[in-house]
Amino acid sequence: MITIYNILISLAYAIIKIIKIFIPKLNDREKGAARTFKFFIEDWEKHKKIWFHASSMGEFEQAKPIIERIKRQNSYVKIVCTFYSPSGYNSQRNYPFADAVFYMPIDKKSKAQKFVDVIDPDIAIFVRYDAWLNHISYAKSKGIPLLLINATVPKFIDNILIKPFYRTIYSHFNEIYAVNQEHYDRFQSLEISPKIYLSSDTRFDRIIEKVDAAKDKKILPQSIFEDRNVLVAGSVWGKDFDLIAKSVADFNQMNEQKITTIFAPHEPEENFIKHIESNLEDSIRLSILLKRIENGEEVKLPQGSNIIVDSIGKLLSLYGNGSLAFVGGAFGVGVHSLTEPAGYGLPVFCGPNCFNS
Repeated sequence: MITIYNILISLAYAIIKIIKIFIPKLNDREKGAARTFKFFIEDWEKHKKIWFHASSMGEFEQAKPIIERIKRQNSYVKIVCTFYSPSGYNSQRNYPFADAVFYMPIDKKSKAQKFVDVIDPDIAIFVRYDAWLNHISYAKSKGIPLLLINATVPKFIDNILIKPFYRTIYSHFNEIYAVNQEHYDRFQSLEISPKIYLSSDTRFDRIIEKVDAAKDKKILPQSIFEDRNVLVAGSVWGKDFDLIAKSVADFNQMNEQKITTIFAPHEPEENFIKHIESNLEDSIRLSILLKRIENGEEVKLPQGSNIIVDSIGKLLSLYGNGSLAFVGGAFGVGVHSLTEPAGYGLPVFCGPNCFNS
């Protein structure tokens, strides 16, 4: 099975080398991963190093409460953070509690071994599910303790072909901290050697911290809205936007007191932003609105207007301006984070595929 896995990874890497020319995000990711191998700080040999890995930004939020507590109690410990996705890396590359932030190279055996040798951690902590066989098996062979926190097991784990592969991966860990009873039971059913603990979800700790901080640091002053009927539509995709835009337009046409909407695309790509603008009569980009406010202009948005968020990292704060929220993604593979708007006590709406959150 491991041989088949390595053949598939090598094929995937060969395909990536070809198609990355046509996919800017993929090309940037590969360039960023290559830069990792040039990293070395001699002074670090005197320090303990902890390696945290998360797939993307959402998973990394679950690691932050742990990282920040470690740094507050042990400032001499060096924290290395890695990501697979560009959204995670680009949004967290300047995270102040990390001493280094990298892309993790693709899980090709030679690259994985070189990567682990370069960062040479004293302990490696993986978040949720993103554990890659060659990276963790080589780290294990070097005697590096491996932890899986906020751990979840995919529902398809019982597939007769897939179960042995996941059993192999999870067997490399020293300790696994399951996110809830359901996943604890799934890990137990694998009959693996690591110690398995039932733990809480650190995402909730992080959300409480973030919401409390965001309440005091709003991006937009509430005074710009002429009413409290503000709908924040977060992490929206095309189908989410079409539904919300039509529903709000219908509501505003029938009611004297209008809803003002803040649309935050899941990925604020220019083509999608232009699509939103072309379908809304009264809209303004958040970047333009913020410039007007920074220039001292007294801004008042009329009822029924629309704000389009054209950068990442703003959504959590913007939920603080809302009186209700819609969270996107639930007409596709699954809804994005429902917990952030819920942390503000907002009524939250979404599509049908919401059981992942």
